[in-house]
Order: sequence, then C-alpha cells, then structure tokens
Amino acid sequence: MSNDLNDNTSESITISSLDKKFLYSDKQLLIKRINDIKTKQCYIKIFKLIHNYNIQYTKNDNGVFINISNFDDNFLTKIDSILLHYEKKKNNTIKKELYFNN
Repeated sequence: MSNDLNDNTSESITISSLDKKFLYSDKQLLIKRINDIKTKQCYIKIFKLIHNYNIQYTKNDNGVFINISNFDDNFLTKIDSILLHYEKKKNNTIKKELYFNN
C-alpha cells in the first residue's frame, strides 16, 4: 500500500511542474532573462519556437519584439526550459573557467 502512495506522490509532483502558472512577476523575470542572453543560438531557438507557434511579432532595425502578456502558460514553460538549458550551460562554462584559472 505504501508503494501506491509513493507512486501517487511522484505523479502529482510531475503534474504540478507541468501546470505552472505564470504570474505577472514571472513574466517580467522571463523578459529579464531573455534580455540577459548573450548567445545568438539561444535567441534563434526562442525565435523558432515563436515562429512555429505562429506568434505575432514586430521587427525593425533594433530587433524582434513580442508581447508575452497573452501567451499561455504552456508556451511560456517552453521558453523557460530553453532559458534554463542556456543558463545551465553558461554556469558550467563559468565554473570551468574558474577551475582552470586557479
């Protein structure tokens, strides 16, 4: 019987992580994280995602602009996962540089 309880607990954790709700403050943080990107590859991944979902954007000499206020939470979660991957990669690079420079 305890095995059933453990199984249900792990399922609820998985489901809750998939059902993340983005508050206004979460969206602001997401925008800040996007602005902090330094690699073209990450921007390209995010833009491909936007393009694949037919999200409206405007483009001018200063770049590409999107309004994320109406994006659904599922789409924002996908952008978040791209950013997490980029941030982990960046942190690993920094750790390696610190290790080899000391």
